[in-house]
Amino acid sequence: MTEIESAIWSKYNSDVALKAVLTGGFHNTEAPQNAQMPYGVFQIISAVPRLTFSEDQENVLVQIKLFSDKKSSSELNGMFSAIENTFKFKTLTLTDYTGILCTRLGAIKSKFEDVWQYTISYLFLIEKNVSVR
Repeated sequence: MTEIESAIWSKYNSDVALKAVLTGGFHNTEAPQNAQMPYGVFQIISAVPRLTFSEDQENVLVQIKLFSDKKSSSELNGMFSAIENTFKFKTLTLTDYTGILCTRLGAIKSKFEDVWQYTISYLFLIEKNVSVR
């Protein structure tokens, strides 16, 4: 796992409310074939350097997908709220970087066959610590 993936995992792992709604876990890139719903999957979509004369930053786009097999979308809506409470406008704890910002770029709810899905995109702005530049 990269440092940012570890930080995202740690944020989930230390959040009792989020773990309570994602009873099937929170998986990096893909869930196991036999994962029990409800669960979430996170994946880094891109990490784009943003260099200036004095800053070494990265814009990291992370996609989180939430899955529920309940008939109504109420469970999925609760999962979305828990994800928002954990990540939106929060920072990540990193070693070589300082978390500056996290903002949601979009969220799409859909249903395919009998499975509800929320696809959420977050932008994390991180800055490399001076000591490791």
